[in-house]
Amino acid sequence: MKTYQLCIAIVASISILSSCNDQLPIVTAPKAQITSYHESTLKSENRNANFNKSINIYIDYSGGMFLPINQCYDLIDEIITITNKKSTVFYNVGLGEPYKIKGNILKPAHPKNPRQNSNYTDAESYLDDAIDSITNDYNSQSIFITDFELYKNGRFDSTPWATLYFENWLLEGHEIDVFAKEFTNKNSRPQYLYLILFTPKNYPTDEAVITRLKAEGYTKKTDLEWFSFSDNLGEIEQNGSYNKLIAPNQEFESDLFAYYEFDLLGIKPVLNNAPLFKNISFKNTSQVYKDLRIDYELTDLTDSFAKKGKGENVDKNVFDIGINNNKEVYEFEVKLSDKLNGLRNQRELYRIDFYLTDANAGFNEERMDNILQWTDSNGTTFSSLNKSLQEAVTRVKLEKKLLYTYYVELSI
Repeated sequence: MKTYQLCIAIVASISILSSCNDQLPIVTAPKAQITSYHESTLKSENRNANFNKSINIYIDYSGGMFLPINQCYDLIDEIITITNKKSTVFYNVGLGEPYKIKGNILKPAHPKNPRQNSNYTDAESYLDDAIDSITNDYNSQSIFITDFELYKNGRFDSTPWATLYFENWLLEGHEIDVFAKEFTNKNSRPQYLYLILFTPKNYPTDEAVITRLKAEGYTKKTDLEWFSFSDNLGEIEQNGSYNKLIAPNQEFESDLFAYYEFDLLGIKPVLNNAPLFKNISFKNTSQVYKDLRIDYELTDLTDSFAKKGKGENVDKNVFDIGINNNKEVYEFEVKLSDKLNGLRNQRELYRIDFYLTDANAGFNEERMDNILQWTDSNGTTFSSLNKSLQEAVTRVKLEKKLLYTYYVELSI
């Protein structure tokens, strides 16, 4: 737990205190003003990117895909039905560089109809060219349907050849989701067909394929395994209820921030070391990170809010701020400091930002080893997908990320 202590001038004059209550709040229209201010301070990178509305579907048409397509037909049919739009683009992955397939490939007679397992005949599978194309397109969402066996120039490559591609994609804050469905290969051994989804950072949620799949329960299907790799490590949860004795004069809450206005003289005598407002928690739901490092920053916005300035970082005895971790649930707690005896202004506005600063890689290696790789009858392990993802996650250092913000206005 980290605590900032703030140093404040003591206001003792009763006449000043009584006159201050007549002053208008700094924030007079919380929803409009706080929303506008908050959005103006966020990083704008990629938020207004010119995202492609099309869905790029890369399909491994190598001969080794005959059995997985045959045994996993229902899944392939469902995914194609969900994603097939006029703007959907299908790519052939196999011998040579991936290329856009012309015509309506869903017509039964089309030589690349993905529902026909007899169409999977390419002699080799240049998967690296496909992954290169996908991970260099930051404005498009893509799906790769493959067994992830790179067979090029007459040989299999079972090394972590995709590490750099995955690392560069994840470093930009983009997301990778892997759905795996088991099939039995020609040696009667279990193996998996993979649907790998690549979703750009800040891609509109309501248009993302992963959103649709989650809504339709694909992440919870018993015959599918799901892995997710991104810096979206969890979700904010509202906890507790107000102390009715210290209800705010004004308030506004959203998924990203909250604003509260309090009369300091009214609440301090009855606060009794209780939190100022409902605690917020950040629940870590990540499959690949644990032991999150979360910190906070306290900023005085009293003189800069109207001008949408950044404010001044302060170190004064105003709040006691705590971050408590209970089994990967991180609770944010804000109390008035017991050293607070007054304010230097009639009204003061503070911003408290909680940030994710770092985390440890914490993926389930056993589960990944069982599903994202396979061993043939000769004892050779094909671990390219598994080891590439594990190594990429280990290399990626998370960027500082804002989780939640409190705006607190105090008056005397």
